[in-house]
Amino acid sequence: MKKSMITPIKKLNKTGKAEDFRPINTLKNIENILESVVKKQLMKCLESNELLSKFQSGFRKHHSCEATIN
Repeated sequence: MKKSMITPIKKLNKTGKAEDFRPINTLKNIENILESVVKKQLMKCLESNELLSKFQSGFRKHHSCEATIN
């Protein structure tokens, strides 16, 4: 279980509506490091075992939603 602090950040300067705020999740430093290490290991495993579709582009290095596949 992760615990974090949610901080509301304004999307627009002159507003007071709740829907005009963006929730920002701030984790502790050790949790950020752990999350980064786990992501790197998971991506390495998925890519080395070719478990991701060639059409999967989200959250992958050197992939774009605008890329074309030949």
